[in-house]
Amino acid sequence: MKKFILFISAVIIIALQGWPSSVNNAKAEGEICRHPGDCSIPLCCCNTEGMAQCNFLSACSPIEQYLCLTSFRLPCRSHMNCPAGLFCCGRSYYGFGVCVSTACPIEDLGEVPVAPAMCGDGVIDPLDGEKCDDGNTYDGDGCSACLPEPAFLTSIPTCGNNIVENGTPERCDDGNTNNSDGCSATCQNEFCGDGTVNNSGTEQCDDGNTVSNDGCSTTCQNEFCGDGIIQSSETCDDGNNIGGDGCNTACELEFCGNSIVDTGEQCDDGNTVNTDACLNTCHSAFCGDNVVQDGTEQCDDGNTVNIDACLNNCNNAICGDGFVQIKIEQCDDGNTVDGDSCSAICIVKPSPTPTPE
Repeated sequence: MKKFILFISAVIIIALQGWPSSVNNAKAEGEICRHPGDCSIPLCCCNTEGMAQCNFLSACSPIEQYLCLTSFRLPCRSHMNCPAGLFCCGRSYYGFGVCVSTACPIEDLGEVPVAPAMCGDGVIDPLDGEKCDDGNTYDGDGCSACLPEPAFLTSIPTCGNNIVENGTPERCDDGNTNNSDGCSATCQNEFCGDGTVNNSGTEQCDDGNTVSNDGCSTTCQNEFCGDGIIQSSETCDDGNNIGGDGCNTACELEFCGNSIVDTGEQCDDGNTVNTDACLNTCHSAFCGDNVVQDGTEQCDDGNTVNIDACLNNCNNAICGDGFVQIKIEQCDDGNTVDGDSCSAICIVKPSPTPTPE
């Protein structure tokens, strides 16, 4: 019954006064807490499954709801830690209490001894000589050994002051706000793949990843034909831009029939046909190459001799072409007229015998 009365009292208070202010206003639902001031409004610090966690009122016990709704969320160890008119309650739940505006519930008095004071626990203990307690034992943040630091010893967290401040997003601080020197202008470590060309000129590019074949290598170097690395757009890369060595200047494999006239080739028509104007050796076809070209040659015996069956213009030899074919023709006067010394079939006609007078 008493717990029910506490709960109803808390509901009435919150209805009249609104939700109490939060000190840290930081932790979310489910995060570990030490007192109500650790939790973001409207969460409370409740004993959930044996562990104090930030949770909604419905998950808290009536006494926890009361403490949460009536407290100013200021942690305390005794009434002396609270502003005038407030009481330190809730020590049996949190190990230390919170300052509330009403007298502590009977259940809260004397059940658990007050936890020993400790500099850095986030609670100012005047009896121990503490003037401040920022929840840590770091120097240079305004509170050192739980005593205020002189202004000249207190540094405002600033990127570029050569100090890596605890509790800030800084990962480095080299005393400047320049990029490309290993520590960025926002005090983050620079590395290949961070999207910024940095590290004092050791990077040629940085596309925000460590994947090759996209123009920027895994070591942040520009990818190009001749770098010795075969990219997805290349069929070869022998580390140079010299043709005639099997890999041309465009990083394509050199071979006859690739439609590219590579070093050492006279032509390349993209095929290996031997009877067109470009032989399958990628040399230009000509009369006398021993290959009969379609549509242009009648024959090709691989020479330029005019007294065999194939003339030096790659036309078939015939009677009347003006060239005497050895062992085939006796004569060839360039015509097929029968009334001269060479007949129409290229046989020498005997001279007529003179008639006796």
